[in-house]
Amino acid sequence: MADKQKTDKRTEKKQPENPKKTPDKKLVQLSLHKVPDSIRNALVSDKTAPKKQKRVDSSDNDSPLGASPGVSGTRPTAEEVISGDQVKITVNKGKHIEDNQNRFESHATAVNSYKQVKESLIEILRLPTISSASHNVYAYRFAGSDGMVHEGSEDDGEHGAGRTLLSAMNDNGIQNALIVVSRWFGNKIATPYRDSDCPEGAPVGLGVNNDILKAGGNAADAAVAMAATLNVTEPCSTGIGGDAFCLFYDAKRRKVECVNGSGRAPSKLTLDLLHQQGYSTYKPYPDQTHGHSVTVPGAPAAWVDTVERFGSGKLSMLEVLRPAIELAETGFPVQQIAASFWNKGSHLLSDPNNYYGKDMLLNGRAPRHGEVVRLPLLANTFKELGTHGKPGFYSGRVAKAIAEVVQQHGGVMTTEDLASHVTTFEDPISADYKGYRVWEVPPNGQGITTLMALNILEGMDLKGMGHNSAEYLHSLSESFKLSFADTTWFCADMSQIEVPVSELLSKDYAAKRRSQIKPDSVLSDVQHGGISVGSDTVYFTTADCDGNACSFINSNFMGFGTGFVPEGCGFTLQVTKHTVGSHYR
Repeated sequence: MADKQKTDKRTEKKQPENPKKTPDKKLVQLSLHKVPDSIRNALVSDKTAPKKQKRVDSSDNDSPLGASPGVSGTRPTAEEVISGDQVKITVNKGKHIEDNQNRFESHATAVNSYKQVKESLIEILRLPTISSASHNVYAYRFAGSDGMVHEGSEDDGEHGAGRTLLSAMNDNGIQNALIVVSRWFGNKIATPYRDSDCPEGAPVGLGVNNDILKAGGNAADAAVAMAATLNVTEPCSTGIGGDAFCLFYDAKRRKVECVNGSGRAPSKLTLDLLHQQGYSTYKPYPDQTHGHSVTVPGAPAAWVDTVERFGSGKLSMLEVLRPAIELAETGFPVQQIAASFWNKGSHLLSDPNNYYGKDMLLNGRAPRHGEVVRLPLLANTFKELGTHGKPGFYSGRVAKAIAEVVQQHGGVMTTEDLASHVTTFEDPISADYKGYRVWEVPPNGQGITTLMALNILEGMDLKGMGHNSAEYLHSLSESFKLSFADTTWFCADMSQIEVPVSELLSKDYAAKRRSQIKPDSVLSDVQHGGISVGSDTVYFTTADCDGNACSFINSNFMGFGTGFVPEGCGFTLQVTKHTVGSHYR
């Protein structure tokens, strides 16, 4: 009855004396300038609806307008948006929300057909209050006359947002409604899941983490899924071409276990070879763009082993990697910090000698903030790892491409080096800090640095100094300076060299090191090694409802690492020269 009344009102509307002219194309384009591309494209298209289908689901890039099985209707044209008759609908406006300088507004209306979805969307998009929005995400659900529930969504550049909105409607039993959420970007990343932590520039990782847990995965599954997702969104910091380290807490057994996913140097890279090539204590190691700086990537094996050893057993490796694969294939908007680091390392990718570096550039340059990037070659690499396990990476096409690019830059890595790689499972090391047991990966991992620093700091009254006071910060920096010096000297592959872990973590040794710290001066001549200064690494923690937790590091060590991109693989290889001590012992 309500629909008939609307129709009658529209029929009785007085016609103007002069017929309405069709708007000029330039005027149409100008008027649509502030309508997002993905929605504008759907509006300008004027295709009729296909005939009835059994499956009624139109999400994300498939605009629901016109995909109307069993229901007549067409997509609205640009003319309809700009100059069409006003549709008599009731639009409800939601509460205004601000999050990390991002502004959100929502509008909703009742719908029961594709025709109403179309008309309602036209009406809402014409609202002057949302014409300047950065994104207009929408989702709809209604029960059709054919007895089926029709639903669909649109991301408008916010990857997965439309599906998330549609999922929320399903979870809350919302039906016969269209909801449009508008976002004004405030130069900071919104926090889609409150009370959660993940690396800067990786809000998508939070969604992936939750999706994996909802699918039956546990903390280990979610950690690997997040590592792969960050490889897609932040290849300038982390990736499958680097190393990974994992600490997993098994809640049932109340035990912490360790995965050391660091790769080894090529078998032919011996001290004799380095000496023959002119390297010595005074010229200790090749620069960042030399093939000798690359070790076998340990992350892929660590991902597989973490899922196989600690995972829920409910998800296959391919299912764990699926969110990252989809993200790499469909594309993602580059976040502000990632864009900055991508640009900083772009010279490595654009180097003429790095033949396939262009695969990770956008039109020959680093992508800018907000631009959408797709990494289909990386998606293919993930598929091979997910389908074939470790052999999908360490043998065959990928392994051959890695060996070739390393050799092209003067290295000696072979496919045999890659095929022989194994993850090691070691007993974690720990230290007690004022009643708290802190766990780390043992050497060759550098977690011992944190434990030594905590032992030194334990004998200081940090609380009495005042948080972030000059005395407080001085104590922290000097303690870590001493512990990094020890790490630089002692940290090594424990299968090849004896590392005095017990002695380094003893309270007596910590007291001796603490005595070297002076309250009114800085240490300028620290024993053992020099102090390596670098940026932060990529770290995150996941936890599940059963109390399991996974502490994970995955890194290229420095930006894009070497920047070397193996043919057809879509990732860069890590650089490890800075982790090698300058003393050949």
